[in-house]
Amino acid sequence: MEEHRQLVRLDPEYRWRREQIEKDVQQWIAAFGEEGSRTGIIRIPVVVHVIWHTAAENISDAQIHSQIDVLNADFRRLNADAGSVPSAFAGVAADARVEFALAVRGPGCAVTTGITRTETSVTGWTRNQTGMLSAAGRGHDPWDVTRYLNVWVCNYTDGLLGKGSFPGMPNQGVRCHYRAFGSTGTLSAPYDLGRTMVHEVGHYLNLNHIWGDDGSLCTGTDNVADTPNQADEHYGTPTFPQVSCSNGPDGDMFMNYMDYTDDAGMFMFTAGQSERMDATLHTARTGLLASDGLVPSSGAVNDLWAKDTSDDDGAEPNPSGQPMWVSDDIWVRNDNNGIANQDHQNPEHGSGTTSVYVRVRNRGCSGTSSGTVRLYWAKASPGLAWP
Repeated sequence: MEEHRQLVRLDPEYRWRREQIEKDVQQWIAAFGEEGSRTGIIRIPVVVHVIWHTAAENISDAQIHSQIDVLNADFRRLNADAGSVPSAFAGVAADARVEFALAVRGPGCAVTTGITRTETSVTGWTRNQTGMLSAAGRGHDPWDVTRYLNVWVCNYTDGLLGKGSFPGMPNQGVRCHYRAFGSTGTLSAPYDLGRTMVHEVGHYLNLNHIWGDDGSLCTGTDNVADTPNQADEHYGTPTFPQVSCSNGPDGDMFMNYMDYTDDAGMFMFTAGQSERMDATLHTARTGLLASDGLVPSSGAVNDLWAKDTSDDDGAEPNPSGQPMWVSDDIWVRNDNNGIANQDHQNPEHGSGTTSVYVRVRNRGCSGTSSGTVRLYWAKASPGLAWP
């Protein structure tokens, strides 16, 4: 927020850009934001850049995978402590329908684990330093910031836990202290449950702090309607309720991921926050929706193979016992929105549907590759099998 406020004050271009992003988000919410407008899951490709000086800073793959697990649990409201939400707020606690996975396809169509490791001569970083974000600064250059969520894990020496960039900011991505990253490994309590990353990814998806960053004036806003107005941030593990800004009897939503409590004290997003993140993914961060970072790469330039079922191994006819509509690379939609919604629908001709849209993903590594796609249609049978 310090960086954001400084940019707003000193950089007219950034100020205009943020105004446009907010306008686009609000227009999308007004047009499409009603609950249930998207039932599918958006999966975001992640690359983790580990910038290390000591062996302890070179965190394990297991620690990295534990952080991905925490992100998926918390954004899907599958976290073990979801039931701790007070009954007063249970009605707005939400599944954001966003998941995260380490990239399997990197720059140049290279096969990847989604993890890079860079040994550095820098013994530690402070909050305003950006060297870890580039090779020139003795860190690691980002992968395409429009198509990957770039995460840098490093050693902060000034007490900073993490930093997430709002859409429109320079230095796109998220940074995190290695001792606050994940839920197993080299960690320091009370920030040892992976919630620092949940909070910072919230910023990356355009969520503000829940108290509105107004310095206890009760005049700020997080631009989300279903989060109560509150005076300031909370620390530790507060007891419910905490009343401020005349918001009794239920008080502050301090258990929200966008407050400052200990990891054990935060365990919910709201429907309004989910809606705002969804709007951001369909406006300012649409590149993530079209990313091929989660499409496995064979490394072959002219590989046009598309999987008609998730266990397809290339044999024809496909001997898979899966339903024919379960596919990573082929999906059918009622409307021409198959990039933003990569889940399969079941259009029915004659019930108001006059067209169907079929999207086939090209797994090849060359944008100039060409081939023939044949579409075969069959009447649906009770078993939904090909005749």
